[in-house]
Amino acid sequence: MCGIHVVVAGMSHGHALFDTFLAQKRAQADETASNIEEQDITTTSRNGLALARRGPDGMGTVKLASCGCLAVTFQNSVLQLRGKEKIRVPLHREDTKNIIAFNGEIFGSVGGEAPAESDTIWLLTRLDAANGDAAVITNVFSSLRGPWCIVYWHNTTRHLWFAKDVLGRRSLLIGFSSAHEGLFSIASVAPRKAQQSGEEWIDCPPGIYSIDYSSLSFERKQSIESRVNWKHHAWSDELSSTLFFLRRKTSARSGNYEDKFDRCRKQSVQEHTLHVLWRLLDRSVRCRVTQCNIPSRLQQCRHEEFGDAFVGVLFSGGLDSTLLSALIHRNLCIEESVDLYSVCFDNGNSPDRRAARSAVAELQRVCRGRAWRLIEIDVSKSELNLHRDHIETLIYPGGSDMDFSIGAALWFAARGVGRITSAGPQKCFKTTIYQSRSRIIFSGMGADELCGGYSRHRTIFKSFGEEALEESLRADILNLWRRNLGRDDRILSDHGRETRYPYLDEEFICQILRSPLRDIVDLSLSPGVGDKKCLRRLAKHLGLSFTAQQRKRAIQFGSRVCVHERDDEMIHASPL
Repeated sequence: MCGIHVVVAGMSHGHALFDTFLAQKRAQADETASNIEEQDITTTSRNGLALARRGPDGMGTVKLASCGCLAVTFQNSVLQLRGKEKIRVPLHREDTKNIIAFNGEIFGSVGGEAPAESDTIWLLTRLDAANGDAAVITNVFSSLRGPWCIVYWHNTTRHLWFAKDVLGRRSLLIGFSSAHEGLFSIASVAPRKAQQSGEEWIDCPPGIYSIDYSSLSFERKQSIESRVNWKHHAWSDELSSTLFFLRRKTSARSGNYEDKFDRCRKQSVQEHTLHVLWRLLDRSVRCRVTQCNIPSRLQQCRHEEFGDAFVGVLFSGGLDSTLLSALIHRNLCIEESVDLYSVCFDNGNSPDRRAARSAVAELQRVCRGRAWRLIEIDVSKSELNLHRDHIETLIYPGGSDMDFSIGAALWFAARGVGRITSAGPQKCFKTTIYQSRSRIIFSGMGADELCGGYSRHRTIFKSFGEEALEESLRADILNLWRRNLGRDDRILSDHGRETRYPYLDEEFICQILRSPLRDIVDLSLSPGVGDKKCLRRLAKHLGLSFTAQQRKRAIQFGSRVCVHERDDEMIHASPL
């Protein structure tokens, strides 16, 4: 996981503007504009940087002057989760002057090939082998499996490529400056002063894009925008195309078995669907647990009393997070503990906190031998207000009350600072302040959108039927990048942790689309039974009978962060 910031502009102001951007974010930075320059930023100077918070293991800058009229500047930070040796970022070739900034994880590719060491080195090798051929570069991007976004400069053709995985699981913002003609920026997080200065930043949609600067010449009078060629490239492989259009392979009515003679076939189809989903979800969790090779020099010192977990879970005590925890238990070495983040804004008395305690008790009973560490993270109103400006910066370009409520709950949860309770001698219990050092956070994002977990899905089903429900589910997944994923990546990565979404695995989603809708969700059944039907059956299969009955609670209500927000609104609205 990394932080990215890339600027392309005319030589007259390109590097100078980028240096101004750095000065806004870092005091006492010494940047010089040479043809190609790379440097590491010290820990001291990185503390205030949004990019460095995302990537605490190193940061560097590469500057390139192309053909005397174009300034290209890449800045990249890194959270290293693979490879035995430290890599210097942004990665670039001295001979070709090609540059890449990468954020994410590659869990595989078409043909089954996957990086054994650094994702970035593996990817740059394949992109450079394309020699600038657009079709080959598009094929490389389309073949990748996992959450990722990439910015790639091919110097010979003077093409800037930028791409985001087909589901949009990582943040990539595009900025346009109204004050400086032709300034084009791409970043993981937009700088605060840029947000306030009137610059326009948008969340880049999932896809593959390129900008052709080969015809650029500042001797002409036209604007830069009129002299560059923007292009959107279609996904070239079948799986990515399926996820891009997200059409169900079976009709909504294919799960109806009205004929009593079809009952045996119904049972057989449902059992087959459950078995395939179980296998794919288990495999999704396994690859996200096992594909982590942190260099020994970066291994955190073991906590004197509790030991450090390298895996954590955003834990509400609901169906999605508890089921993921049980699957992590199946695939993680039994000696490893797991941190469970439970956030509460109501003095430890929120619905999610009560559910989390009950769910941990069930995990301890079903998944024996594992050290489950429930971190109870309690946030006061004053602490929420103290970090309000920073959270608002991270959720940008989102800015609604809901964006802030969800963003705040996730930010404090991912910070991982709270209390843990452990058993002492003579059945006494003691509470200790604890700081999680896990580098990987698992999230249940996508389960509700895929499997009909929201109350609005039931309303749509009752009012308009199954076909309308199917279209609603499709719209929810297609809009995840815009509503949730970009914002959540900026929020959660701010603590130097990488978020992984097993429910948003490509193969798992495709199997959901191939399955009869009523095998996935059956809203003719009561709440807590028919919503997310397939996941509830999987939870029962694992012995999680309490978890299988849990009903959906949105994080802003389950954590009670909305209570603080409502109080603030009442104060601001008061005539007193």
